[in-house]
Amino acid sequence: MSAVAFAPDGRTVATGSWDGTVILWDLADRTGPRRIGQPLTGHTSREARALAFSPDGRTLATSGANGTVILWDLTDRAAPNTADR
Repeated sequence: MSAVAFAPDGRTVATGSWDGTVILWDLADRTGPRRIGQPLTGHTSREARALAFSPDGRTLATSGANGTVILWDLTDRAAPNTADR
């Protein structure tokens, strides 16, 4: 894991990995967090280096090692899309 960010709701966390993927986790059961949906992919630089949720928790910004930024629309956390779709 190379990055982590908690959503404002305190029930969701995003983790960035060295392989460039980002995973959303449901923390409703703190003893057994569960993955939400499929890993978010799109960083070609191999590392998701930084993550940040918007204040309302509906958007996640992810940054790759090469400086690219992807904005994810989390309106449906089980099926996020890039914000430009």
